[in-house]
Amino acid sequence: MDLEIKHHRKMKIKKNLSVYFCILILLIYISSLSGESFAPDSSGATYINITGRRSFSFNAKYLLGGNAPPGFYPMSIRDDYLDIKVKGRLKGKIGIEGSVVDSKYPVEGSGLAFILRGSNFEAHFGDYDAGFEGTEFVLKDRSLTGVKGKAGYKNIEVEGLYSVPRGQTQRMRIQGDGTQGPFQLEYIPVVYGSERVKVGRGLALAEIKKGIDYEIDYMNGTITFLKRVIKVEETLEIEYESQPGGALKSSLWGLHSTVKANERGHFGVSYLEEKDRLGGLSPSDTIEFKPSGQKIAGIDGGVSFGELLKINSEVCGSQRRPNLFTNERNKGYAYRLETESKISEVDLSSYFKRIEPGFEPIGKTGYGSNTIDWGLDGSYKPVEPLTLSSSFRNLREKERKEIDRSGDIDFSPEGLFSLNYGYIQEDETEVSSKRLRKAHTGRLNKELKYVRIGTKYSRDKNTFFNNDSVLSYVSHIVGGDIGTVGFSKVSASLNAETDRRSNNQKINTGGINLSFTPSSNYALSSNGTIIKDSKEGETRMLNFNYRVRPKKYVNSQGKYSIEALRRGLYSAEPVETHTGSFRNELKPHKIFTFIYVPNLKFTRLKKNKMKIYNSLSNQYQTQIRPAKYISGTYIYETRKVLSFNEKEPYDKVADNRNNNKRTEIRLAPLAFISITTKYSDERGKGLYRTFIPQGQDTAADTLIQYKQENRFTFDNDLNVRVHRKATVILGYTFENYLFSIPDSTPTRTRKYIFDTRLNQEINNYLSIYLLSSYERKRGQDPFITGQNPDAIVYTFTPGAGFVARIGNAITSDIGYKFAKSSGDAFTYKETFNLTININLKLVTLSMLTEYNKSRDPDYKTLEGSLNLNIMM
Repeated sequence: MDLEIKHHRKMKIKKNLSVYFCILILLIYISSLSGESFAPDSSGATYINITGRRSFSFNAKYLLGGNAPPGFYPMSIRDDYLDIKVKGRLKGKIGIEGSVVDSKYPVEGSGLAFILRGSNFEAHFGDYDAGFEGTEFVLKDRSLTGVKGKAGYKNIEVEGLYSVPRGQTQRMRIQGDGTQGPFQLEYIPVVYGSERVKVGRGLALAEIKKGIDYEIDYMNGTITFLKRVIKVEETLEIEYESQPGGALKSSLWGLHSTVKANERGHFGVSYLEEKDRLGGLSPSDTIEFKPSGQKIAGIDGGVSFGELLKINSEVCGSQRRPNLFTNERNKGYAYRLETESKISEVDLSSYFKRIEPGFEPIGKTGYGSNTIDWGLDGSYKPVEPLTLSSSFRNLREKERKEIDRSGDIDFSPEGLFSLNYGYIQEDETEVSSKRLRKAHTGRLNKELKYVRIGTKYSRDKNTFFNNDSVLSYVSHIVGGDIGTVGFSKVSASLNAETDRRSNNQKINTGGINLSFTPSSNYALSSNGTIIKDSKEGETRMLNFNYRVRPKKYVNSQGKYSIEALRRGLYSAEPVETHTGSFRNELKPHKIFTFIYVPNLKFTRLKKNKMKIYNSLSNQYQTQIRPAKYISGTYIYETRKVLSFNEKEPYDKVADNRNNNKRTEIRLAPLAFISITTKYSDERGKGLYRTFIPQGQDTAADTLIQYKQENRFTFDNDLNVRVHRKATVILGYTFENYLFSIPDSTPTRTRKYIFDTRLNQEINNYLSIYLLSSYERKRGQDPFITGQNPDAIVYTFTPGAGFVARIGNAITSDIGYKFAKSSGDAFTYKETFNLTININLKLVTLSMLTEYNKSRDPDYKTLEGSLNLNIMM
C-alpha cells in the first residue's frame, strides 16, 4: 500500500511539472506571434533588477524518545518575512515583473507573484487573484497559488491556470448588535485582502473600505468598526477566504477560450476542476476527513449592437463529489443573462441568474445554491441637472425570498443646492418569519467654498411577522452633516440624526470627526459618536490618535479608545471600556535612550467606578553607552490582569501579576579583556484554586488562594585574551527559583554554575576550544530528585570542539560535551552541537542544531534554530 502511495505521489509530481512546462513552452511559442499588447525593446537588451530583503527564523524542539525533561516542550515555531521586487526584460521581447512577500502573519501582497509579458501573452506564477473574463459561475475572485497564462492570436484568446487555492471561500451574514464589534468570523485565519464587507438593511447593502470604515484581524478573524456601530436592524455580510488546515490540500486547474468577432460579440468555453489531494488517506480516514472533488464546464458569449443593445450570457454545469471514496455525485446547472441598452437619454439594464440546487460555484459569487435572482435597472436624464432612476430585484434562495424596489430622483443644478429623493421597498420572507419595509428619503446638499452642508429626512416603516405575532413601527429620521472642504492640514465633520419610532422608541445619533496634520512630525485625529436609544440604552464611543516628534530626540505616538454602554450587562448598569497603547521615546544625548510603553484596558461600572476587568502593562527601558567600551541596558516590565465574577463584580476570580527586571552591563576597557554582567528578577503572582472539605457529609468547597513564582538569575562573564591566539572565558551563574502556594511547603531550587572555556587559534582558518562546567543544584526536582528539598546534585560537564572559518564570511562550530551528575541523583547526558554562520555583504545566515541523549533518566531530544537575512 505504501509503495502504491509513493508511486502515485511521484506520478502526480511528474504530471504537475509537465503541466507547468507545457504551459510555459506554449506561452513562449505564442509570444513569437504578432500582437500589440506589449511594446518590445528594439535594442534586444537583457537585464534584471532585484531589490528587497528577506528574514527568516525557525525554532523547533523534538522529543525523540523517553520522557521529556522539565522545561522541555516539543514545539515548532516559524517566523519569517520576505520582500523582493524583480523587474527586467529578456532580449527586449519579454518583460519580467515580480515580487515575493512572505510573512508568518497575513500581510498585504503576501506570497510569490511573477509575471512574464510578451507581445501578446501574459503569464503569472505564484499567488494571484483569478477569474475568467466574461464568466461568473466558473471562476470569480479566487485567491490562488500556482501558474496562470493568457495568450492571444488574432481573434482568439486562451486563459489557463493550474494552482492550489490559498483559501476556502466562506460567506457569513451577521445581525447587528448595536456595537462596533468585534464580530467573529467562523473560519480562521483569513487570507489577506480576500474579504468583502457590506453593511445595510435587507438587500440594500453598501460595500465599505478597510482602514476607513473597519479593521480586520486576519489571524483571529475579527472585524471591528471604526466610526459607527452596527444597528440591530442592520445586516453585516462578509465574503472571505480562510486558509485551509488539516490533512486535505486541494488543487485547481482550468481553461477558458474566447473567440472575438471584431466588436460585435464573443463566444467562450470554460472548464474548471478542483480536487482534494488524498495525501495517503485511506477509506478508513474518511471518518475525520472527507476529500471532495468538483468539475465545472460552461459556455459564455455576448453580442453587441453598438450602444443600442448589449447581451451577455453564460451557462454552466457542475458535478461535485462530496467524498472521493464514494460514488455519490451532485449535479446542477447555473444560467446568467444580462442586457444593457442606451436609447437617447434612457439607460436600461436587466439580468437573470439561476443556480440549481446541485450547482456549487467556485470562488466568491455572492450566491448560494438553489437561487433565482433577476432584476431591472433604468435611468432617464431629460435635462442636464435632472436624473430619474429606478431598480427592481427579486431574489429567491433555498429558504429565503426577498424583493427589493427602489426609485431615485436627483436634481443638481450647478451652483445651487442639490436635491435627492429616494424610495425603497423591501419584502423579505424566511421559513417562519417575514419582514416588510418601505422607506422614503429626501436629501438636500450644498458645497460652498470651504464648507459642505447636507440634510436629510426619511420615513421608514418596518413590519415583522413571526409565527402568530406581528410587530410594526414607523421610523421618522431627521439628520444633517457639515464638513470642511479644501483644507489639506485640517479637516472636520459633524453629523447628527434623530430617529423617532411609532413604538415610542427614540434613537438619537451624533458624531464628530477631527483631523489636524500640520507637518509630517505632528498628527492628531479623533472621532466620537453618541447613540441614545430610549429602549436599548446608550452607547458612547471616542477614539483618539496622535503622533508627536517635536525634536529628533523626542518621539511619541499612541491611541486611546473609550466605549461606554448602558445595556445588557449587570442589569442596566452603565459599563465603560477604556483601551490605550502609547510609546514614548526620549534620546536627550547620543549616549542615552529612554523608552516607556504603557498598555491598558479596563472595564468598569460607570456609577460607582468599580472595575470588573483591568489589564495594565508597562515597560521601562534605559539604554546607555557613555563610551565605546561601556554599554548598559535596563528593562523593567510589569503586568497585571484582574477580573471579577460575571454575576457579582465584587467576587474576584482572576488576578495574575508579573514583574520582570533585566539589566545588562558590558565593559571592554582594554583590547584583551571584557566583562558582561546580566541580572534578571522575575516575580509572578496568580490565583490558585484549592478544594477544602467543610464537613464529613458535604462536598468539597473551592477556595481561591494566591500562588507565587520567583526566579532570580545572575550571570557574569569574563573574557580574557591571554595572548594573540588564545582566549579564556570564565563564567559564573546563580539561579534561585521559588514556587509556593498557601498551606504548603514551598518548592525551591538553587543553582551555582561555573563555566570555563579556552579558545586556541591554530591559524586564520581553524581554532579549537576546550570547555568545562561545574554546577551545584540544591532543591526539589520532580524529574530527578523527587520532592526532597535537601537533595544536592553535582554536575561536571567537560567538552571540546573546533571552529572553521573562511575569512569573515563563513564560520562553522562543531562541538561535543557530556554531563555526569553525582550526589543525590546520578545522570549521564551527551550533547552534540553544530553551528553555522554565514555573513556576506547582502546575506547573513545562522543555524544551530543540538542533539541530547540522556541516561537515568532516559530521553533523547533534538533542538534547532535557523535565522536568515538577505538584503538586495
